[in-house]
Amino acid sequence: MPRRPTGSRFRNDAGRLYVRVLVGDKDRESFPLDPKLTAEQAERHEELVVDVAVRLRASRNVARDAIVALLERAAVGEGRALRDVIAAVDVVC
Repeated sequence: MPRRPTGSRFRNDAGRLYVRVLVGDKDRESFPLDPKLTAEQAERHEELVVDVAVRLRASRNVARDAIVALLERAAVGEGRALRDVIAAVDVVC
């Protein structure tokens, strides 16, 4: 049974929270999360970013730059901005 894809959350030296996910076959990127998020909200955002990354990587017609741009927006997006990212992912996947 294949492993469920995961991301990782970490704080940099300045205390900023990031999520790190695979954006290519063996290529990981880190995306800053909104600093106003609570720990619970950050966990949900991490799960969302991982899900978006998995879906975009599975769609072989999406360029790496587009994946990174969408994940950057997903990491900090809320409300309508986040819904727009999810809608864009739905279209390309």
